Amino acid sequence: MTDQKQKPVHDVRFGTVKVAIWANKSHEGKTFHSFDLRRSYRDQQGEWQEQKISLNLNEIAKVRAALAMAYEDYHTMPEFKREETANSQGAAEGAES
Repeated sequence: MTDQKQKPVHDVRFGTVKVAIWANKSHEGKTFHSFDLRRSYRDQQGEWQEQKISLNLNEIAKVRAALAMAYEDYHTMPEFKREETANSQGAAEGAES
């Protein structure tokens, strides 16, 4: 059985988000790495699905910075302010008792 499936050299998972690091060879024989970012979710039928984006090393810092900026903007910009829901208010009142 020489047709074994290639495996990542490393992977990390945070809940439904997983990053796999793959070792690849260039035409010159040099090793370089690529990164697969996967997000798992359940579809309307309850079946697990994955979304994948492949990145190179130079894109990792850009994606990280863009996500950090979007996360901060979401929590600081007035147009993204969320109203308190009855459930969260009830939970807060219950905690004070």
